[in-house]
Amino acid sequence: MAFWSFILISVLCFAAHSEAKWKLKDNVYIIDSEWTADAQHETITLQCNVSGNHNNTSVYWKKDNKRGRHGANWEIKVREPRDAGNFTCWSSKNHELLSYTTLYVAKKIPIGEILENNESNNSSNFRCTAKNYSGIFTCSWMRNSESQPQSTKFAVRSLNIDTSESITCEEPIRDSATSQRYSVSCKKERSCESAEEYQQISMVVDAFDEHLYENDTHSFFIRDILKPDVIECETRRIGSSRFLVTWNPPQTWSKPLSYFGLSYQIKTDEETCAVDNPVPQENGSTVGCHIKTRGDKIYIQSKDGYNKNSSWSEWSKPCRTMAGNIPVVYEGEVEEEVAIILCFLKRKV
Repeated sequence: MAFWSFILISVLCFAAHSEAKWKLKDNVYIIDSEWTADAQHETITLQCNVSGNHNNTSVYWKKDNKRGRHGANWEIKVREPRDAGNFTCWSSKNHELLSYTTLYVAKKIPIGEILENNESNNSSNFRCTAKNYSGIFTCSWMRNSESQPQSTKFAVRSLNIDTSESITCEEPIRDSATSQRYSVSCKKERSCESAEEYQQISMVVDAFDEHLYENDTHSFFIRDILKPDVIECETRRIGSSRFLVTWNPPQTWSKPLSYFGLSYQIKTDEETCAVDNPVPQENGSTVGCHIKTRGDKIYIQSKDGYNKNSSWSEWSKPCRTMAGNIPVVYEGEVEEEVAIILCFLKRKV
């Protein structure tokens, strides 16, 4: 990200209580603080590494482009975000930049100032989902409504240290429909869809608002975050009161289906039933169900057939009613009638 990019000429030394600070990345440090009116300040000592033509008195400091003190060492007190900032060390002779660092403050009781807080478990809504076993997954989170989008920045990274299975992420994007929601697409390199997973993936979202910092993590196996894409389905009338329901598995789901099986549920306005032993058709679609319902609107959803921890897909749109080879989509209310859907269903208890 742009605010982390900087060309360094020498190294800035940084000293603080080990339990109060930690390094996020080169030249970026987080100061953990109680951040209350009666809390003690954390004492931070910035040290400019002077050498060669520079000595202890030939350098000066800036904080956020405002002139600070002279000398190689600068002891500062940090308790809240306004005490943090961008600190640079400059040569008094030629005003050459010698070193650079950025300090952020994080509450010791985190989450809620930048990331939308989930009050039930005091964590954010940072979660990841996958459409298949390919190793590609999407992580999403919510920005607190009180934080300003123009001052907030986010980055998502992996905590896994196994370089043979590195994880790369694109830049986060903001949802155009819901300005508080953000997402990012990530990929587990050298992922084998059919291989057993033995190590969880651990992802973290870093959240910045001015000089305030928060983060949250989500650890998972790909198999546990699966959520297939929405299915498209069709119904065909057979006789005066029977329907044949057909659908195709999501195009994005892993193949072959004989290995990466799916389970299905079908819903009407009255009840939801689990499809038992859907029958493969010659064209690759599947068929299921056996239920009585008033009205013609039928919906279907799917999930990984072998992992109870994975999620159901979203419900499909109402299945299209096919008149011969011409699809007819109902809009608004439909006349109520008793319809029997052919196939094999198990009613949910």
